[in-house]
Amino acid sequence: MKDLANLDLIRIRKENSDNTFSEVLKKFRNKSDKAPSLEEITKEVEAVRKARYEK
Repeated sequence: MKDLANLDLIRIRKENSDNTFSEVLKKFRNKSDKAPSLEEITKEVEAVRKARYEK
């Protein structure tokens, strides 16, 4: 990996704790009143799939 970075083919960055996925999830969960149920998630996924395939 470092060889690729030295050749300027990739860039290696240190992970910033403020931008980790788990931190983002925590922020969303704190702002949410309640988590959606599995049934609500399933309905939303099915609606999006239906709309996608109707195009």
